[in-house]
Amino acid sequence: MNTKILVWIGIGFSVLCLVSGLVVSVIIFFGEALDNPPLRIILEADLAEGQELPEGAMEAAQAVIEHRLNNLGLTRSTVQRQDNNQIRVELFNVSNPELTIKTIHQTGLLEFVDAGHTSIPEGTLIKTSLSNDLDPASKVYETIITSGDLDQISNAGINSATRLLEINFSLKPEGQQNLSDYTGANVGNFLCIVLDKVVLSCPRVSGRIDSNGVITLPDTSLEEGQTLSIQLRSGALPVPLKVISVSE
Repeated sequence: MNTKILVWIGIGFSVLCLVSGLVVSVIIFFGEALDNPPLRIILEADLAEGQELPEGAMEAAQAVIEHRLNNLGLTRSTVQRQDNNQIRVELFNVSNPELTIKTIHQTGLLEFVDAGHTSIPEGTLIKTSLSNDLDPASKVYETIITSGDLDQISNAGINSATRLLEINFSLKPEGQQNLSDYTGANVGNFLCIVLDKVVLSCPRVSGRIDSNGVITLPDTSLEEGQTLSIQLRSGALPVPLKVISVSE
């Protein structure tokens, strides 16, 4: 057979294979999208009666949510403002919808609070000096530092010695000074670690903490620990959000 004919047959076959591959890829991609419709979530600012929405709060909340989703590896997600006080989120191929929704909509404000001489049980809802609705009749615990004072934050991991879930962190200079001053003057007292006003743990201060610390998470799954780690690295939401609807 003529050599030129063989060459053209070879080129034609290669092009056909390439086009076929592209068609198959497109079919697979759209087939996946059709088989797995997006999870649609509507979030709304959760404000107290008479409380005004701070200027720029929803834009900042959108940025925090996008950061959290990127940390979760959900890069095909979309986050959009809707109305004045709502955010619409669309997620694709979510393996754990409940945990994902929890990750993106929780405020994620971590506080280290002075509990004095008495430990507070885990899971207790408390008021801190950063609470919006301070009731003079209620016990208010002073906040020493917050998640905004944390610098480097590790992934959650199991401590090989204690078999407890932990997140290691370092502090920014101001937070380092505040925690160092407090722990140095309050050895023997209890310093509770609180997430969104709920006590996670309440260890006793054994000595001055200068720069690095550990958040211990007893009775917490590794997935939940990673959720907290992502929230801490992404920053707290500037305004509380509540879930209005979830649909597919």
